[in-house]
Amino acid sequence: MAIEIMKAPEQFKCKTCRERYCDAERRLPGSLGRAPIPLWVVADPAGGDIPLIESDTCLLPMVDESTWYLFRLHKLFEKGVLYQTGGLMDQPNRYIEAMFAIGEAINNA
Repeated sequence: MAIEIMKAPEQFKCKTCRERYCDAERRLPGSLGRAPIPLWVVADPAGGDIPLIESDTCLLPMVDESTWYLFRLHKLFEKGVLYQTGGLMDQPNRYIEAMFAIGEAINNA
């Protein structure tokens, strides 16, 4: 979902949103709850007929802060800035795996 948001950030600006289907529980200020039909549809990247995601609430609240943090780290990773001092082999394995997974997902989007 984070990649879909990154692909069309203008659709996910809360201050200018006119839809207001923020979350199903109406916990977010101004939320109208669920939309009557799926408003956010993510196509199957393999080209199948069934969408990968259909949502009647905004995708933005579904992505947590730790995910955005990893995406920020990935931008730095692409520029050669690593999480910890040292080289690639000095980085935690989870970090390297996450950077490769995010890179692959972005490239396949």
